[in-house]
Amino acid sequence: MERAGDYYTSDVNESATVEVTEMSNDDVMQRLISGFTSGVSEGLPDIVLMDDYDAQNMLMSYDGMFAELSGDIDMSQFADYKVDIVSYNDGVCAVPFDSGSAGLYYRIDYLEEAGYSEEDMQDITWSEFVEIGKDVKEATGQWFLVFIPGLGTHYMQLAMQSAGLWYFDENGDPNFDNPAIREMAEILKEIEEHDLAMPVDYFSAEAVGVVTGGEVAAVNSAIWYSATIRSAEDQEGLWAYANLPQLETVENATPYSNLGGASWYVLEDSPNKEAAIELLNTQFAGNEEFYQEILVENGAVGTYIPAQEGDAYEYEDPFFNNEPIYSDFAEWEIIFRV
Repeated sequence: MERAGDYYTSDVNESATVEVTEMSNDDVMQRLISGFTSGVSEGLPDIVLMDDYDAQNMLMSYDGMFAELSGDIDMSQFADYKVDIVSYNDGVCAVPFDSGSAGLYYRIDYLEEAGYSEEDMQDITWSEFVEIGKDVKEATGQWFLVFIPGLGTHYMQLAMQSAGLWYFDENGDPNFDNPAIREMAEILKEIEEHDLAMPVDYFSAEAVGVVTGGEVAAVNSAIWYSATIRSAEDQEGLWAYANLPQLETVENATPYSNLGGASWYVLEDSPNKEAAIELLNTQFAGNEEFYQEILVENGAVGTYIPAQEGDAYEYEDPFFNNEPIYSDFAEWEIIFRV
């Protein structure tokens, strides 16, 4: 958003000032809900980035609080699935942003110390993944993962989406007989029983610190996590990536999934509503150069269709041993959506 603000104030509206405040998604939700329920809009932002998992809950619970944008922004230029996520009452209430195309990141040196090559990490199952983790911990003394297995929601989400499943069925009823959850529950149980994961909240700053501090051998996450890994400059060349482990007992399971992704909302009562929409329209719905820059610098795979090609996607990242990470994750995203 800081880069988008720079483009906007230099090319579109020189009199504008764009101030960016960073906070956790939970804190964003708390601030919005407090403002909406109290009727006090002071202190609320003009634009807010919100996790796509929260979209429908917020749109239904706080109807009318978010500006309808389809009259100002061409939503046909974004991936259909992202537009669907932020649509409500025949309107589109956000500008889709990034994809959560997911994969497995791992430390080459720790895996080699346990006797595994990069080839061994390709197209594995979740049970094979756990066995590798046992060997890595025994050989290196390092934690294999960092998350609290009993709170492994993101692992459940990765597993379900890899097989086209979710918490609810196609009728919107709870999917109590969900085979992906059953299999992944056993995987999480084994990870916990063998003490393979440092029990720290996966989304916390502490978890980021142990990954960048070299205390963890593997991370299952989305393309946006590559920026976190790459921030540990002293670990250049030590990280590689592969497609996700695959479920074994679930029909139609694949090694492709999604984790997160977010979209930009404008608050209906924003005092700067027109400028906020203009910023989103000119940058997030119109600036292909901007998307190329944030792909390489921030690992942000945008879902703005005109910007899904270009030199940035062919960039061979020296941190990941000159592999075309953005091209690979983008291809997995396409396969996953098909």
